[in-house]
Amino acid sequence: MGLDFNRTFIKFVRNLLKTEMDKAKDDWQIFQCVLLEALKSESVSQMEKIIAKHGQIPTALLIASLDDCGISFMLTAIRNESYETFYFLLEMACHAGVDVHLHGTFEWDGIKYSNVSPLCAAIISRQSIIVDQFIIIEQGKLNKVRAGMQGIKSSSISREEKIEALELMGAAYVFYSKDSSTYAISIWEETARLRLSTSDGEPAIPKKISPHSHLFAKAMGFTLEFATLEELRQLKARLDFDNGHLEVNLFTQALLISQRILDQSDYEQRKYILTELCEYADEFYDAGQYNRVISIGMFMLDRFQGLEEWEAEFVNSVIIKTIEILNRSFFWLLELAGSDREEFTFANIMTTMEYTFEHNEQLQSVSHRGDDEYVVDWVIFEQVDILTEILPTLSGQESHRFKQCLYDFIRADYRFNIVGQGNLLHYACCSCEELFPINIMKLLLELGVNPNATSSNGMTALHVLASSRFARWSTNITDAVELLLNSGSHIDQPDHKGTTALDLFKLKERELAVKGISNVYLRNLVNRVRPLKRLAAQVVSQHKIPVDNQILPSSLLAIVNVH
Repeated sequence: MGLDFNRTFIKFVRNLLKTEMDKAKDDWQIFQCVLLEALKSESVSQMEKIIAKHGQIPTALLIASLDDCGISFMLTAIRNESYETFYFLLEMACHAGVDVHLHGTFEWDGIKYSNVSPLCAAIISRQSIIVDQFIIIEQGKLNKVRAGMQGIKSSSISREEKIEALELMGAAYVFYSKDSSTYAISIWEETARLRLSTSDGEPAIPKKISPHSHLFAKAMGFTLEFATLEELRQLKARLDFDNGHLEVNLFTQALLISQRILDQSDYEQRKYILTELCEYADEFYDAGQYNRVISIGMFMLDRFQGLEEWEAEFVNSVIIKTIEILNRSFFWLLELAGSDREEFTFANIMTTMEYTFEHNEQLQSVSHRGDDEYVVDWVIFEQVDILTEILPTLSGQESHRFKQCLYDFIRADYRFNIVGQGNLLHYACCSCEELFPINIMKLLLELGVNPNATSSNGMTALHVLASSRFARWSTNITDAVELLLNSGSHIDQPDHKGTTALDLFKLKERELAVKGISNVYLRNLVNRVRPLKRLAAQVVSQHKIPVDNQILPSSLLAIVNVH
């Protein structure tokens, strides 16, 4: 009797445990399904609610598991191209110490791959942002790099796809950090070995390198991509890290590889290469190789054309930065007369200005550079400054092209934030504390800029000039004032506060007199007798005297209207 009872009790306990395990399994599957649905809908907020209910530990364990189809949560996020949920999963996995490299099934472009690591999946789907994140968490960990390589080699993708994936992986390490250069060499050595014929009779897969456009070849310094293991070893032997600068030979190879493999018609892939090219140009700028910078920049301007999306981050970090670095390189070469200035050409400078003028409103609308809030205004004025400087050396055709472009820009009435929505003449009158760009001012007036045009606060160019901060009065200031006055600028035209340029000059004359710096021209300027019609117009305006437009002479009416 006791034996039968014990057997019955043990059976009961087993059934009870099985029931609890089945229930736990059912609960786990429900938990998995709910979290997976939140992942597929890209709802991070929903995932956070689930975690708050079930806890981080079971959620982290779930992230490191496969569903019934052999797909991991990380691979699902990559397949959906959901960067937000990917970052969420990555952060949680790293915090919990869970392996983020779980291999599983991955489907892309209608092809299903097995035994694919998340890094391999990101490379297959060309999601460079995710690739970069994996490289960041693997930084300085050789075992992780080898695991990443092995993950690609052991997957079910074709041999040729493995080679491309490893080549892009190596390029990503170069782009991420100069400290990762040794990893890139090791990865590329493996790709070169994979190209060789195998012992089981698989043929060799030679690297096929198509000719590049002249612009890109020039940007790369006409460097050739390594094609064999021997050429790669020769490259490795020549490595020189140049006092801490990113090793440009490897950077060049990484760009050549990326340009060959990535789809240039895809916006994200094109943007990825352009971002790295901008860093590449910066390296040459720091090294004082301005001709090479310009070659890279001209290729980039060509590739910017046709970009339909204007993301603020990309515009600020790549497009505007490229234009800035081109401007600075042009300026340096302008100063280095007599040295090698092969790329300091009218065509290159003009192409840069035409691109900036064409897109200035788009650039202005998304630019946000902290202290450099007027960055677009600056680059536009710098380009006009450079071309005005070389204007006497231009041919008739070149001069006409520049002036026509500038004339069209003036007619479009683009306004500069740096001078309270004033025009280019306003900017010229505040561009320097003690040295005004007289030649630019002359050119603008020659092309029809109205010297009495006002900014948003009613200031004319003469107001801006009179407001400029200078410690003394110079001949240059006199020339600038005389140029504006001789071009019809009204010294007594009030701004929105009723202040005239004459009022500002009087203040300046008193300030300098207190400092013991007297100037005859300035003293004569503030005491100059003004024409009677302007005094009359000012009286009419100040006292709000009714004016009959039919009786008042047109010349006097025009003066009344601006006073």
